Parts: sequence; structure tokens; C-alpha cells
Amino acid sequence: LKKLITRLDCEDIVDLLPLPGLVRFAENMEFDNSPVSAYLQDELSRFDMSRYQTVVLGCTHFIYFRPVFRTLLGLEIDIIDGNRGTVNKLAATLAETKAPPSGGSGSIAWFESGVEVTERKALLKFESFLNRCHSIE
Repeated sequence: LKKLITRLDCEDIVDLLPLPGLVRFAENMEFDNSPVSAYLQDELSRFDMSRYQTVVLGCTHFIYFRPVFRTLLGLEIDIIDGNRGTVNKLAATLAETKAPPSGGSGSIAWFESGVEVTERKALLKFESFLNRCHSIE
């Protein structure tokens, strides 16, 4: 995100807000509860949100909280995320390495912090994350 902001030369109109608490909530599969809402409300309270037109969810974890952001920000503020850009970057990287677009095994390997996940319980957690994504606008 910081590289994109620099490349677009818009540092003067962008405010960054790290939200490490959301990562912890996501890892604990807590998405819509009162502590999440209270945390975000507290973090956003340092800004006059009437001055903003758009909020960018800069971390891939943050899309899970889109409904909470929407509730707190209302319909007046657009919410966008960088996931499409992440996918496009991956596709470009694969194209650069000349990885074939098809013909793979069709299987998925899950990794967490660089370590392959094979335990059934952990894989079910990833499935829950996917289901959460499908349930969000």
C-alpha cells in the first residue's frame, strides 16, 4: 500500500491507520462482535470522518470486517480493498515466470506464515475464512 501511495504521489491526501487488533480478531474468527466494533470505533475516533470520501482496507484480513466498517462509516464513505490488486499482481508474477495458466494439479496447498498447513482443524479454519468472504457483499 505504501508503495502504491508513493507511486501515485498522494501522500498528502492519504492517512494511514495500522489496525493490528483486526488481525488478532480475524485469527480468532471474531468478525461481527461488540469488541470488534468498539475497537474500530475507538481507532477511527481520532479522525473527522466527515472529511473522508473513501476508506481503503489495506490488509487482506480487513475484508472480513467490511460489514463492521460499513456500519460505522455509513453509506457516504466508499470502502475499497486491495485484494483485486493482490490477485492481479500474483497473475502478473506468474506470467513473468512463464507459469502455465492451466495444466496444474488443481489442488490447493494452504500456508500460514510460510509453513504448509495440513492439520484438519486448521484447514477447516481456512474454509471458514473462505465462507466468510463469500458472505460479504
